[in-house]
Amino acid sequence: MSDEAVSSRIRDKTRQMLQRAASLCAVHRVALPDPVIRFDLSGQAAGQARWCSGERPTLRYNLEIACRHERDFLARTVAHEVAHLIT
Repeated sequence: MSDEAVSSRIRDKTRQMLQRAASLCAVHRVALPDPVIRFDLSGQAAGQARWCSGERPTLRYNLEIACRHERDFLARTVAHEVAHLIT
C-alpha cells in the first residue's frame, strides 16, 4: 500500500472516531476537538496526541509503523490517540 492510501485511511478513521465521541462531548458540554493530523512521528511510538493551552490539538502518527501494521494501527492506535483528546 502507498503511504498516501494509508494516511488517507488513518484520516478517515480519525474522523470516524471523533464523530463517535461527539455525543460524549455533548453530554459533558465539552467542544469536540478539531485536531491537526500529521504523519511526522518517527521511532518506536506509533502515535502521539498533543494539546497545548491556546493551541489546536495535534495528532501525530508514525506512518512507517502504520504501513507495516495497518489493520492493528487503525483498530488500536487511532482510537487510543483520539481518546487522549476527549478524556
